[in-house]
Amino acid sequence: MRQLFSHLGRSLWLALLTASVMLFLAALWVTNSGSGARWGLEQVNRHWPELLRIEGARGKLAGPLNFDSLQLSTGKTVTLIVNGELEWSPLRLLKNQFLVESLSADTVTVKLPAAANEPASEKPPQLPTLQTPLAIIAEQVQVPLLIIQRENGETVHLENLELSGNWRDDRITIHGLSGKFREFSSFIEGELQLHGDGQMDLAASLNRKDHPGSMHLHLKGPGDNYQWQLRSNLQQLPLPDYQLEADGTGNLENLQVETSSI
Repeated sequence: MRQLFSHLGRSLWLALLTASVMLFLAALWVTNSGSGARWGLEQVNRHWPELLRIEGARGKLAGPLNFDSLQLSTGKTVTLIVNGELEWSPLRLLKNQFLVESLSADTVTVKLPAAANEPASEKPPQLPTLQTPLAIIAEQVQVPLLIIQRENGETVHLENLELSGNWRDDRITIHGLSGKFREFSSFIEGELQLHGDGQMDLAASLNRKDHPGSMHLHLKGPGDNYQWQLRSNLQQLPLPDYQLEADGTGNLENLQVETSSI
């Protein structure tokens, strides 16, 4: 009887070892070969077509991975990335981190639902809690053209977008976000909390093409009533240079100016 149990134990151990080796080899095939990448992405397209769809994938899942288009649907928001290239670190998944070493694309289009016409409320607006199970770390994201569209036809074009930052739990940290909107170029850094009253600590600078001078804005506090500071150094020939300083409280709908000077 003892020999029987010993034989069964060795057989079970060998079976588990064989299964582990097979799973490991399968994971290597999926992440480190072109055919494995195509098979894995086909499974994603087949099982979650309404969430994520990738077309024209080339390369390895472990990177670099090129694709003709990637469409991500979250609720009523659809994001389409065209001609993208992704470099990431699969091993960081073991630390509950999704590390994007670099992501570039020709264009990114974000389609948003039309703004809802809801009656005004006396209560401060509250953000729904948005929390990611994995820490998302973006070391370098480059997008020459970002298009934001609404169902009612409103469209905004942002150019030469560059981003580095991370999203941990319910907090987004922006190490640097730069881009161009019409004749203006901007740079933003800081933190934003994605729940409750939306606590923020953001600093932004704004410059206008072919015009000397700059504008700096700092926002801190809850989204419904934050503290703001504005510092501007304006130069417009033949007028003399002048500086504008102001601060106050408020939100996107109602700003209160407490002090100002020129």
